[in-house]
Amino acid sequence: MAKKKLTEQDFPVDKAEEIDLGMDAYPDQNWDEDPVIVGTVEKIRPTKQDRNGEKVDVRYMVVDNGAELVKVWESANLTPAFDKVRAGDQIMVRFLGKEELSGGRTMRTFQFHIHAS
Repeated sequence: MAKKKLTEQDFPVDKAEEIDLGMDAYPDQNWDEDPVIVGTVEKIRPTKQDRNGEKVDVRYMVVDNGAELVKVWESANLTPAFDKVRAGDQIMVRFLGKEELSGGRTMRTFQFHIHAS
């Protein structure tokens, strides 16, 4: 009997290895094109963002939406979700729109629900 030639599909990448890639490996969730994401939180990581020349602490989570792994950035309105959610939890985040703030600024508003694993 001839031996089967092995292919990449015979050696699936372990998701734990796959998600240890840096944040640039994942596309950002595009709220304008898809205002709802439902999936499993794979990881939550802290990082720094440059805002008007100042480095600020922020977090992002990587969510497996069933089709791909996408990155969801923390915003003021999502901080409670980031404080509660853990890797392995199921999450639903709905983008509700933008709220006008003083000084001509805007803030994205969200609704979320977490189902702990």
